[in-house]
Amino acid sequence: MILPEKLLQDTLNELEEKKKRSFVIRESLPILFFGDLPAFSKQQKKIITVGLNPSNIEFQHNASAPYSFFRFPDYKKSTATLEKTLSSYFKNQPYKKWFSTGYE
Repeated sequence: MILPEKLLQDTLNELEEKKKRSFVIRESLPILFFGDLPAFSKQQKKIITVGLNPSNIEFQHNASAPYSFFRFPDYKKSTATLEKTLSSYFKNQPYKKWFSTGYE
C-alpha cells in the first residue's frame, strides 16, 4: 500500500456511518482518487485534479439498473482492495465518456 492505512480505514468508516442516511448510495465506495497510484508516486512532476462527487454512472450500468460495484470488481470492502481498485480504475472499464475528452 502507498496511502496510509489509517486514511483508508477512516474513509471506509466514514462511509459506513454515512450509509445510514437516505441520500447515500449503499453500494458505493469512497473515491479518494482515480489512476495508477504507484506510477503517479514515481513521477517527478505531479498534477492532480479535484472533484466533488463521482458520477452515479460509476455505480450503475444505466439509469434503471441497481447500484453495484460493476466498475470496481477488485473491491472487497477492505483498505487494501480500496487502494488497489482506485489505482486500477482506468484498466477496468472506466467511464470513458467523462475521461476521453482529449486527456488520454
